[in-house]
Amino acid sequence: MTRSPSKEAFTRLEQLFLRPEVDLRALSWLGLLLVLSGVGHAGVWLADGAPSLLGPVSWRKPIVFGLSSGVTTLSVGWMAGLLPATRWRARLSWIYAATMLLEIALIDAQRWRGVGSHFNLATPLDGAVFSLMGVLICVSVAAASAIGLRAARSPSVAPDDRVAAGAGVGLLLVGSLVGAVMSIAGTISGATGGGLMKLPHGIALHGLQLLPMLGWWLERRGLAAHRRAGWVKAAAAALVLLFGSTLLIAWRLS
Repeated sequence: MTRSPSKEAFTRLEQLFLRPEVDLRALSWLGLLLVLSGVGHAGVWLADGAPSLLGPVSWRKPIVFGLSSGVTTLSVGWMAGLLPATRWRARLSWIYAATMLLEIALIDAQRWRGVGSHFNLATPLDGAVFSLMGVLICVSVAAASAIGLRAARSPSVAPDDRVAAGAGVGLLLVGSLVGAVMSIAGTISGATGGGLMKLPHGIALHGLQLLPMLGWWLERRGLAAHRRAGWVKAAAAALVLLFGSTLLIAWRLS
């Protein structure tokens, strides 16, 4: 007897949030918490009269970073779930979770203080917060990349998942590098945002969600693993091309 779509969706949610492994369960719940944080701040923005989302002090940062980091954390949990339960995996998962949680907490706290979270060197405290945020994001990206690269090299992982994990963390690293350049340039120039560079930055960061979702959808369509891997490779190449094109345009227009 075929299960209904609603029962199947509920089963998948159970598998995601009630995993027996503590580190995987923590990543799932943290991802959900961060997404809810973004949604909650969107509600605060509306209750505040929907002020402008532009500028260094706005509700945009808690909203966008909450949603973006939440789905990224869920993706890291997916990659970690491809690997066997080891102390190495658990250690990296907890490092990622702790640094990402503190990163978003600092962004949210700065907004609630009424000051900018990024490129803010106005006081020693603000400068220390911005510097700490830079360290935290570097550590979290390094931990996520180590997990993804291990999954990409594991022969026990399905071919399409290996491609999705490898290409996803590759794009994540490139997107993070663009973010670092934006931070350095913003700090030097005193700018409060990344301008057009935000588009290639976002495209690269979220390949880690798009590629696994494509593989999952193709599996639902009944495609064999090697054919799914081919489609995921093509999608990864398209994302790289899109990233490169938008990066070139942003650079020429900046």
